[in-house]
Amino acid sequence: MRHALLFLSAGIIQDSQGNWISTQLENPLGKGFAPGGETRLWATKYLFDQKEFDYIMVPGGKGNDKNLADVVHPSIYTIVLQELIDMEIPEDKIIGEEQSNNTYEQLLYSIDLLKKNDVGSVTIISSDYHIPRIKAMITYKKELAFYNDIQTIFVLAEELCINMDPTRWKDHIEKVYASSWMNNLQKKEEQGIQQIKDGTYLFK
Repeated sequence: MRHALLFLSAGIIQDSQGNWISTQLENPLGKGFAPGGETRLWATKYLFDQKEFDYIMVPGGKGNDKNLADVVHPSIYTIVLQELIDMEIPEDKIIGEEQSNNTYEQLLYSIDLLKKNDVGSVTIISSDYHIPRIKAMITYKKELAFYNDIQTIFVLAEELCINMDPTRWKDHIEKVYASSWMNNLQKKEEQGIQQIKDGTYLFK
């Protein structure tokens, strides 16, 4: 049975040199940029170095960030692929797609990738604040029932980063999660979960 890591991306930004990168956890650009890409990358690196995984799945098209609607930029898959390669993860272990533009679509389009590569066990990596909504989607959205038919494990990126390297991550992550804007973000996630349960959530 093949086992894959499924990397669910956060937002993307340009650094001071103009390179496209995943967002940091502290969300320095404010509203509209999903935070936590950096910790998700490191969680993927920590897990990949620890265990035997056949693949890392990286779904990601242009994204649905309204701040970037009129900005020419690479696909999320292209950006994350380079970041993982820079972290010394072999390119031949990384499989992706460039059609999905939100969490639901990332989960949906990844099903084809998992099936085509005979994956029977998947570990989904995302931020601590994001995982509960992912679980709700898989529980309530019939199109995602595949994840209930295989072994699906959920990993909270920030929690794993703290466990793996507390000196580097603990104070920083705890400070971010204690902030008012993160509290507001978590409330929005909770609202989204309730909408999924009520059948009013907009998946597109």
